[in-house]
Amino acid sequence: LVIGVSAPQGSGKTTLVFALDFFFRVAGRNSATLSIDDFYLTAKEQNQLRDNNPENALLEFRGNAGSHDLQFSVDTLESLIKLTKKDTKMKLPRYDKSAFGGRGDRADPSTWPEVEGPLEVVLFEGWMLGF
Repeated sequence: LVIGVSAPQGSGKTTLVFALDFFFRVAGRNSATLSIDDFYLTAKEQNQLRDNNPENALLEFRGNAGSHDLQFSVDTLESLIKLTKKDTKMKLPRYDKSAFGGRGDRADPSTWPEVEGPLEVVLFEGWMLGF
């Protein structure tokens, strides 16, 4: 089961997903959480996007449409959906917004949290899911 939470920035999506994750775990359900922010382009890719589109100020920084690695997000969700067997594991990507003076970069995979199957619920939050 994948539950998507889409709402404007600052509306409490992350807090809601945190609470839902807690409640699922208390109820004995194995869950995982992701944010669309976890799929921002790497710092290098974001710089390339900016440099290749100097006329588009919306692509200078992360956050707007076009600044996410869509294939990586699809691949991650598909892998999570298949995480149905006991003792199977995978790491969940995370993004470090503090890297590069606040410009951000994908966190080192060694720091990503690990989720173990069987996974029953995936909570995915973001301000522009479904656009």
